[in-house]
Amino acid sequence: MKISKEFKVGLLAVIAGSILYIGFNFLKGIDLFSNTNKYYAYYSNIDGLAVSNPVTFNGVNVGRVSDINIIQQQNNIVEVELEIQQKLIIGESTQAELTTDLLGSKSVVLKVKTNDVPLEAGGTVEGVIEQGLMETILDSTDPLKSTMVNVNEVLRGFSDSKIKLDSVLISFTRTSQKVNGMLDQNRRNILKITSDLSDLTEILIDEQDGLKPLLANVNTITDSLKVLELSRTVDSLNKTLNALESTIDKMSNGDGSMAKFINDDSLYTNLNHTAESLDQLLVDLKENPKRYVNFSLFGRKDK
Repeated sequence: MKISKEFKVGLLAVIAGSILYIGFNFLKGIDLFSNTNKYYAYYSNIDGLAVSNPVTFNGVNVGRVSDINIIQQQNNIVEVELEIQQKLIIGESTQAELTTDLLGSKSVVLKVKTNDVPLEAGGTVEGVIEQGLMETILDSTDPLKSTMVNVNEVLRGFSDSKIKLDSVLISFTRTSQKVNGMLDQNRRNILKITSDLSDLTEILIDEQDGLKPLLANVNTITDSLKVLELSRTVDSLNKTLNALESTIDKMSNGDGSMAKFINDDSLYTNLNHTAESLDQLLVDLKENPKRYVNFSLFGRKDK
């Protein structure tokens, strides 16, 4: 059987269209080959939620937003159709929370409770909206809230202290005015004192009649006192040396007892003989003690 070119072209167009449809839905998050159930959630405001936004459970993508409708008969409430995989059991107490990540992307997060009564397909889940960052801060009871309260109290304290600060500034301004008045009244005296100090400085700086000649005179007097003191010391030392020299001359010439002791050896000879005699006496006393000591209980007997 021969297949015509028109049939081939038509078949190729159908295959291409099918592939395009499947790919487009796949990019939108629609899995055409998986079984899904549809559920409905209602919100007062979906804040930019769109069809094909993901539906997640515990961080896993389990479906998508398949349709969005506004029900005007019920105060313009927004109906969101959720297409969720059949293998995920949805209970009657399940909540569909509308959340926003840091980049602004919207998604629906399922909060499924355990041991819950299963919900049939086409049923309604409770739609809730995640609180914003500021609402979380205001509603929380963590230390950040107490810190904000303390900051507000401090700011109120500053507001109460504004009157006191204003009075302090007024008092300071009055004091400054009084000081300026006193300076104006004593301006002439201050100028005269400044002029006198300037004249005194010029006198001290003057090389002829100033402080330098006075310091030079003081240095001269100090040097003179040093020279005078040194001269007295030298004179006293000379007198002492002269006296010592005179004494040595007298000893050398034989004047006085010291000179005789030094120059005459008779005293040395006599002392030497005396020492020898004393030595002999001691030796004899040691060898013949009875010659010098005689003692008896029955009386003395002449020998």
